[in-house]
Amino acid sequence: MSRQVNANILGKEYCLSCEEHEQEDLIRAVDLLNQRIREFREHSQVVGSDRIAVMAAVHLAYDILLEQRRRNGVTTQMNEGIRRLSARITAVLAGGAEPDQQA
Repeated sequence: MSRQVNANILGKEYCLSCEEHEQEDLIRAVDLLNQRIREFREHSQVVGSDRIAVMAAVHLAYDILLEQRRRNGVTTQMNEGIRRLSARITAVLAGGAEPDQQA
């Protein structure tokens, strides 16, 4: 069921729609955006609400990209570990010595 959430961003009210189970996350997202906007206002020379909002959005997108890159690295490491473990299991089941066995 669709819900309406009132959000205040840069002093303006926005009516946002989301599914009922998404409401809490949407509110958290608005809070995070407002937090980043406040940080930009306090620590940068950027002037103008539109510019501040864009810069906050760009930095949030950059954070998302960094997290995706980190997760992809973890996934790659996990896949390599699974591949090595599978090779060891296959070798043992075939009656051979374990590959990559360190003495």
